[in-house]
Amino acid sequence: MRIEINAVRLELTEALKEYVENKIGGVARMVKKFEANGELIAFVEISKTTRHHKQGDIYYAEITMKLPQKTIRLEKTHEDMYGAIDEIKDLFKEEISKLKEINISKTKNK
Repeated sequence: MRIEINAVRLELTEALKEYVENKIGGVARMVKKFEANGELIAFVEISKTTRHHKQGDIYYAEITMKLPQKTIRLEKTHEDMYGAIDEIKDLFKEEISKLKEINISKTKNK
């Protein structure tokens, strides 16, 4: 799985890039099954939702991945960037688990 990161309205530091790669890359082993038709690409966008607000849920993380049978698109806002990344990773992991369960049940029913 390849991870492409896009930062909007904030600087993509090396530390932030590594954090995203470690968190989202941790889910890579779960999507190996879906890579039969080629390498999957996870498009991750991180940004500030606004230029003028200083508090509240002002950071945003989004992940999009096109799988053979479905496109996953998840987004989350949080008061800090790392929290948004953690939450989006958890949602992504959950969504992949659901898809794997659906595929397993379809295989058993055949």
